Amino acid sequence: MAALSALLLALAVPFIPVPHMGVAVGALALRVRLAGAAEAERLFIAAVNLLALPFVWEAVFPGRRGVAALALAAFPWLLQTLEGSVHHALLPPTILGRNPTPRLAALAAAFAAAAAAAGTLGHDVLALAAAGTLGLLMAVAATSLARLRPHLLAFDVPSIRALAGQPGRFRTVLKTERRVLGHVHIAPHARWVYAVPLKTTDRDVVLDVRVVPPLAGSGAVEARLIWTDPWGLTGAAFDRPLAQLRVIPRAAYAAWLARRYLETSRATGASAVMTSEARAAGTRRGLDYYGARHYEAGDTLRDILWKQTARLLQLVVKDRRHDLAQAAVLAVRLAGRDADEADRLAYYLLMATLTLAQEGIPLAIAAYGPDGPAATTPLLAPRPAVRQALLLAEQVHVAPRPRRLLSPADPRRLRRAISRVQQADGVPGRRLADVLAFEYRAHRQRAHHHPAVRALAAVLPHLQSPAIIVVISGVADDAEVLNFALEGLAARGFQRMDLLAVSG
Repeated sequence: MAALSALLLALAVPFIPVPHMGVAVGALALRVRLAGAAEAERLFIAAVNLLALPFVWEAVFPGRRGVAALALAAFPWLLQTLEGSVHHALLPPTILGRNPTPRLAALAAAFAAAAAAAGTLGHDVLALAAAGTLGLLMAVAATSLARLRPHLLAFDVPSIRALAGQPGRFRTVLKTERRVLGHVHIAPHARWVYAVPLKTTDRDVVLDVRVVPPLAGSGAVEARLIWTDPWGLTGAAFDRPLAQLRVIPRAAYAAWLARRYLETSRATGASAVMTSEARAAGTRRGLDYYGARHYEAGDTLRDILWKQTARLLQLVVKDRRHDLAQAAVLAVRLAGRDADEADRLAYYLLMATLTLAQEGIPLAIAAYGPDGPAATTPLLAPRPAVRQALLLAEQVHVAPRPRRLLSPADPRRLRRAISRVQQADGVPGRRLADVLAFEYRAHRQRAHHHPAVRALAAVLPHLQSPAIIVVISGVADDAEVLNFALEGLAARGFQRMDLLAVSG
């Protein structure tokens, strides 16, 4: 139809008077601009060409009102242009029910204004063409509104189980009782739901839905269906459930894994009763070279360092250890800011214990709360450690805490600042150095009385280096305190790892 309307315009050019020839040439020139035009320009070009066709031929056949019917030749092209630029934003998602879109309102106002202007100027053909086009548009919009019924679109609502905080995926089908032409956009209500159409048939749309539910995500997963007709003239928006979702707390899943481990593990007698002393002795038979130490019973001759032995007049051997054989300490906070954080704390506590148990690494637990240490244990074998972690996971609770606005202080950076300021001359430099030194001492003193440090102080004296300290906390204040309290442990072979990212 676009080619036909262009051909009719081109054929009229040799026969029209010179004053009207500019309209035909201008309309044809707009078609050349059509290739790189934006959406609004394409609609404008289609509307201008639709009205230009009867206007130009009326100059060839003056007084023939039937020439206005030539607008019908360009009307399908207008619909094709409308269909090629449909998107869900045409219908505001706040509108419910069946409604005309702003596009229809703009086109109707444009053709109504053209008909009124042409009627005022006495150009009957142009007035009839604009009014006829407006009538056709309203007929198309009315037909679209009559065909759509909100109850025609519904999902097969599956029942889905998902782990809190972990990505899940399922498929659902948008079914219709009859064929409904148009475009459907899925807008889930929750931010953690993503719906992508996979396949479209005459009646059904298969959706691939991905969810990352929070702890409180159980219930119906709602989505808004935004429907527009093929031309974007009318549309509707209504809510539909995608699925019934049951969110399994992370802590419940980790507790199930821990119980399964206790039921299925077949620990040998040696591993079940493994003591910290035997484990510590085993760490000295690894592959990694840590340094030199005095000879102990069981060391081989090939590990003796003869030069150091001759110089010190006592046997010195290579200290070989295995990283996987070192002991570990879990420093866990048993209070979360909300239910989701408490669930994450229990989950990380159980999963860290299970991971270490699978590797056969002895574990000590230092649990604490806002008011002080809650529970401390000596080095435990894997199975007792898992049982203790299950008991502590049940004690994780929700406790409000003040909001922190400042980022954690770094002791190394603070010491460097003190050292640099002390090198400056003058009274202001000395005063600033005194202030920074006072801040450093205040942090150290505060760390000494912190519940996390007090809990670790009951466990660390019973450990031999190397060891790893795993901190499970959602409080930025704990990170700052441990930065100062554990500052000198790295030189003694202790390593620290924050399992749970802290938040303020």
